[in-house]
Amino acid sequence: LDLSSNCLHMGYALPPCLNVPKKVSLLRLCSNLLTLNLASNGLNEQSFGNMMDGCSSGEVVGTSSFLLPRLHTLDISHNNFTMLPRLLHNLCPSLNHLAAVNNKIKSLTSLLQELHTFRGKLESLQLMEDTTTSSTTNLVCSKEFYREKIIFLLGTQFVRLDGGKISNTERENARLKLEQGLSIHPGCTTEEPKVKENTLTTSGEKQRMQQHTKVELIDHGEVEDEETQKKIKTLEAHVA
Repeated sequence: LDLSSNCLHMGYALPPCLNVPKKVSLLRLCSNLLTLNLASNGLNEQSFGNMMDGCSSGEVVGTSSFLLPRLHTLDISHNNFTMLPRLLHNLCPSLNHLAAVNNKIKSLTSLLQELHTFRGKLESLQLMEDTTTSSTTNLVCSKEFYREKIIFLLGTQFVRLDGGKISNTERENARLKLEQGLSIHPGCTTEEPKVKENTLTTSGEKQRMQQHTKVELIDHGEVEDEETQKKIKTLEAHVA
């Protein structure tokens, strides 16, 4: 179903001939959808939630409320999202392919929190075009270890990021970088990471490092409230 370029952020009205209750959304009538294109509709978290059967972006939806249980491909590119919708996994539990190019997503912390719900399920994610330009790239794509953290988080079923296929070598390198603590700490530059590559020369040293080094997937400087901090700790516990 292609609903792109329809100004859906302003709402919509179902034709009277459908004879359905006013509060039933259009998508509620399309529960067998496999692909959905919502690109270029001016949507943000709130208007997307309203369209998805009136759910707010922060509302927790029960498993009995799956709106699009068979949907495997969703395109929300060229909208005004500042983060991935928090209800996405609850409404689209079978999602395999997600495109969100040219939005306003900038927090890697929030992005990883939402992507974690798709670990082992999502196969491809696109947040910037193959040919990157400033007009089509989310700010989060420029964050340090953006690609490595997403690859590590989503598991082996995840095979394509931003149009590029993930090789076994890249997957292994992402794991090693994060396990060796290559996240940049405050006061460090990209040329001076706290732990440099190839510093583990023996299997014994590597094993000790893996035991004592926490995999840092979160930009802690982005944390602003206690609730978010709790979510981050839960996420780290799952992926460490």
